[in-house]
Amino acid sequence: MGMTPKKRVLSAILGGRIDRIPATSVCQTATHDQMQAIGAGWPEAHLNAEKMAKLASAAYTTASLETVRVPFDQAIEAEIFGGKMDIKAEFPAIVKHLENFSELKIPDNFIELGRIPVVLDAVKILADEFGDSLPVMAGIIGPFSVATQVFDPSDAIKWTITRQKESSEMLDSMVDPLVDYANELTKRGADLIVVEDMFSSQLGSKIFNAVAKEPLKRLINETKNIVVIHICGNVTQMVADVVDVGADGVSVGKETDIKAVANAAKGKTSVIGNVDPVRELLSKEIPTLEKAVKDAIDGGAELIAPGCSIAPDTTIENIKQMVIQTQNYGKRPA
Repeated sequence: MGMTPKKRVLSAILGGRIDRIPATSVCQTATHDQMQAIGAGWPEAHLNAEKMAKLASAAYTTASLETVRVPFDQAIEAEIFGGKMDIKAEFPAIVKHLENFSELKIPDNFIELGRIPVVLDAVKILADEFGDSLPVMAGIIGPFSVATQVFDPSDAIKWTITRQKESSEMLDSMVDPLVDYANELTKRGADLIVVEDMFSSQLGSKIFNAVAKEPLKRLINETKNIVVIHICGNVTQMVADVVDVGADGVSVGKETDIKAVANAAKGKTSVIGNVDPVRELLSKEIPTLEKAVKDAIDGGAELIAPGCSIAPDTTIENIKQMVIQTQNYGKRPA
């Protein structure tokens, strides 16, 4: 009898023995095909725990992806810190930003506010239903990337140079609420926490180390669970800095040289990626997906996953093909 997806994914992240490389996703997994297949969709699944859990389960039940993962958007934390959220078409987004650090809210009851209770309840539902067989993943946003939504992104990036000390203090003030959130997700049944960081790659190594690295590192160190960090953009030139934050796994996109990540991560953290979610996974050509999976494995990926959120128009069949090609090329000796 083979390994369960849960044991395979967690063992791969932690450097244990596996029968094959897992095919998973540490970022958003929902698609329109899945919504139609199971009868739960957006925007309701952003707002209702039962529908959120049902849609999250579809990544496995319809497409064989080795995970169940919530939430589907990146605006949850920023709304509580003071950004104004609205649902644009199907997706929550921050539509009005704060203008100054003094406007930032650091509430004591962070995990009781906004849509956090919905995510917590969805994790509990998923853990109760799938916790023995599938890894239950819960995503949160890293401090700097939260800041780029609470404030205008261009301002947040500019301030890391022009208001560096204030920026560092502002990011550090966000860490305790984010730690509380991550640890409550863990209590509800999350097997691992994914820290999504969409903007840190734009800082470059020098500014990242000066402003964003220590708050991110503290968040990871104080989270009482397995932690994967997902970094968007090209971090090839700062991959050693990313590895140094201390996550159990590092997930990267297609823009980043997977071989550079594998070299920097050796003996320190696992490497996750890096199938392009648009040019490869959204493509309808199976040979394209086959090559993408093989190239990622040959480059050193220890778990195959899209290099960012799955595009909502991706077909179930294409996700299945990523899983099949991972099974074909990812076998490990007994």
